[in-house]
Amino acid sequence: PFEVAATLYRMDFVEAGDEYLGYVRDIDENSPSARILEVERALALGATETVQALTRQLIEDGVENRNDAFSSAVFNFVLASSQLSQLEEALAFLESRYPEFSDPYREGVPPKIGSARAGIEVLLLPQYSEAQATQQADKLRVLLAAFRIDVSETRIPQAVLMLLENNIEGAIAHYRDTILPSRPFRTLRHPERIILSLEVSRPLLEDEAIRKGLEVWNSGLESAREEVARYLASNDSAI
Repeated sequence: PFEVAATLYRMDFVEAGDEYLGYVRDIDENSPSARILEVERALALGATETVQALTRQLIEDGVENRNDAFSSAVFNFVLASSQLSQLEEALAFLESRYPEFSDPYREGVPPKIGSARAGIEVLLLPQYSEAQATQQADKLRVLLAAFRIDVSETRIPQAVLMLLENNIEGAIAHYRDTILPSRPFRTLRHPERIILSLEVSRPLLEDEAIRKGLEVWNSGLESAREEVARYLASNDSAI
């Protein structure tokens, strides 16, 4: 039920997602899975302040990282706070609650902190000047290595690191040959979409093959939404 609810919310079928959220709550309404689905619901509704409040509470509670609940909470907390022009306050809160965010190499740092910290770095990329970009790429690589995080398995694609290092051709090739074929489509709130919206990613969007690949993503998303809508409508009419 969790995956179904999350997918429905990410495709903006809120009412249908609510049904499956109910199933997850029936199992344990206070579980990390149920609580992060409430965040997905708020995202689907465009309720940025609600997203910020829900994710802040998840962080306060030190929720387990089941179904990426903690990492997702941190990522969406920082993103929502940035959208509300409260980024500095959000980062200060995170570091007061988890000092490891500013010093990720302390002994005994939970792996979930490393994953969440790496996600934050993506959201901070627009703040870095061109002169800082290479240093930031090095910092990201060290950070990921410290937590034994495989770049290919994280939400930070290798392409972004290559772009920071001014390896434009390598970034385009990696994105075109590795990332684009990996899934038939990306939902509109998939972290990949957020990364593509960053200024540092502009060279990717200027590549014709990548643009065509993104058109396939969008077409696949629209086809999937239409199929889900037909399924939901047929179920309603059968009742």
